[in-house]
Amino acid sequence: MKRSGDIYRGEDPRFLPFYSLREAALCLRLPVATLRQWTLGREYEIKSGKRVFLPLIRPADPGRKLLSFVNLLEGQALRAFRREHSLRFKIIREALASLKVLDGPRAREHPLAFEDFLTDGLDIFVERVGELITLNPARQIAIRAAFRNHLQRIQRDVSGPTRFFPWVGGEGETATPVTIDPRVAFGRPVITGTGVSTAVIASFVRAGERIEDVAEDYDLSPEQVEAAVTFEEAA
Repeated sequence: MKRSGDIYRGEDPRFLPFYSLREAALCLRLPVATLRQWTLGREYEIKSGKRVFLPLIRPADPGRKLLSFVNLLEGQALRAFRREHSLRFKIIREALASLKVLDGPRAREHPLAFEDFLTDGLDIFVERVGELITLNPARQIAIRAAFRNHLQRIQRDVSGPTRFFPWVGGEGETATPVTIDPRVAFGRPVITGTGVSTAVIASFVRAGERIEDVAEDYDLSPEQVEAAVTFEEAA
């Protein structure tokens, strides 16, 4: 239902196409080519001919190759599965297929964004009615801490994920100086607790402004300005 003053015209901004592949890759600290394969697929040669890598993420706007905030979180989950836990795509696809069977008609769309997955580096698990269920039935042991680093970067409420805190200084950091919130600045990365775009702050520093002066102008700390520059320079 359309609400007065609602710039999104009643649509959930988490599902709107906000990000180009390059912008999303910056937020996820991924090569653009990797994210393109995950979202658009890829054909590749093998000895016996050709094979196709089927995409694991369905872009919000496939025609324009634009991703949503939900797509961003799907990429974050895949990044954690692949980079932090070295899970093969076969295991990931098997887990997603098992989840559909487990939940049947109630299965969620975009489970990579909306499910709190756990992994022990070998299998993928979900929690149902207080029980931990393996989505890869060969093994039954779960280590809850193994996926914690990924889960701590996402803030949720009863509707699902609401904010994402991308890494700035590197994986394993606990600070969250940058926030991506689809309801703030049209989903562009901002300095946490403000609506100030990291790109705007970094542009002033690149232009020769002193960090202390930019911090004073925007009522930020020098550390916040430095974090914005560090985040943007990763591009």
